[in-house]
Amino acid sequence: MAGRYQSPEPLDADHVQSFLNRFRRFLEEDGRHSLWIASTDSSSMVVYDRHDIIYAYGDLEKFKQVLSRHSLEERDSLKLPVPHIHRYHAAYDELEDEILSSYDWIFSVLRNSDEG
Repeated sequence: MAGRYQSPEPLDADHVQSFLNRFRRFLEEDGRHSLWIASTDSSSMVVYDRHDIIYAYGDLEKFKQVLSRHSLEERDSLKLPVPHIHRYHAAYDELEDEILSSYDWIFSVLRNSDEG
């Protein structure tokens, strides 16, 4: 069901890394989800959206270092094609089910501003 899914408790770095490793191909190749990861003190956040764009909030110098280490680049502006599509691959339906059953997610409905 479309909506926001939040982990019921903060996850430590090892759990986040494990989740990302487990579902990497799905998150990279299927456009069903955007992923928001926030620090527990709310000082930084990383958003990987379904358009394959990474947004970073917080200590931007640290984020730039990480981008550089992974041969990624910072951009000041982005243009998405209009219209554009979000790819959904039936081959990933099982992983979608695994993601939704991996935690006792806190669910909330999407806002109008969430679609894009």
